[in-house]
Amino acid sequence: MKKYILLIGALALLSACKNETTSAKANVPKTEVKNARPANITQRPTDTLVVKTRYAVDYWASEEKIEQLKRESKDEEDFYVAADDVGWYMSESTTYLDSIKFPMVRTKGYRYLRFKKTDGSSVFIDTDTIQEIANIYLFDPSKDPVNADITYMKDAFSEYFGE
Repeated sequence: MKKYILLIGALALLSACKNETTSAKANVPKTEVKNARPANITQRPTDTLVVKTRYAVDYWASEEKIEQLKRESKDEEDFYVAADDVGWYMSESTTYLDSIKFPMVRTKGYRYLRFKKTDGSSVFIDTDTIQEIANIYLFDPSKDPVNADITYMKDAFSEYFGE
C-alpha cells in the first residue's frame, strides 16, 4: 500500500514540475508566460479559477478527494491500479498538449472553475462534484467546455476544436 501512495505522490510531483502555463498560438503574449497566471486567467474570489480564452484546464483532485474516492472504491488495489493509469494518461495528454504548444493551466487549490463564453454566459464547475482523480477540460469561448477523454487526447482535441 505504501508503494502505491508513493507512486501517486511521485506522479503528482512529476506533473507539478511541468509549467502551469504554456505559450500558444492563441493570444497569450510571450511576456505573459513568465507570470504565475496569464492575464486571460483570473482568480476571483480566491477559490474560483476564471478562464476566458482557449485553454486546457488540468484538474487534479485534492488529497481529501482522493481519500474519499479510495474509501468509495470496492477494492483498494483496483483503486491504485486505476490511479496509476490516470496518472499515465494525464502525463501523455499534457505531453501532447505541450507538443502542439496549447496553453494549459492547473486547477490545484481551486474549488470552482468558471468558463466565460463569448456570448456573455458562463459555465461553472464545482470541483467537489468531480468523481475522478484527474482530468482535462478543453475550452473554447464560443462553446461549452468539455471534459476531454485523456485516453485519446489527440482525438478529443481534434473533435472539440476541429483542428
